[in-house]
Amino acid sequence: MAIRRVGAAARPCDLGDAGGAGFFGAAGHFLLILAHRHVPASVLAPFTYAQIIGMVTLGYLVFGHVPSPWTFAGAAIIIASGLYLLAQERKA
Repeated sequence: MAIRRVGAAARPCDLGDAGGAGFFGAAGHFLLILAHRHVPASVLAPFTYAQIIGMVTLGYLVFGHVPSPWTFAGAAIIIASGLYLLAQERKA
């Protein structure tokens, strides 16, 4: 989906792209909800971490966006927190 200038009329393919993104986003969330019904959150957490890494990588490869140090700091905090909780859960 190309970025259009502000005020430009949407083309039919733009609306289809937006609709497709909405559909697949909603489907992904629904499947994540179903996954939480079957396994504990600690089992699903690594997929969230992989998603963070994947999105940063795709942002770089597709758009040439180099993440800021704040992005890496935030991702590190999220991943470290999840790993800490996983370690605490295994102790208990």
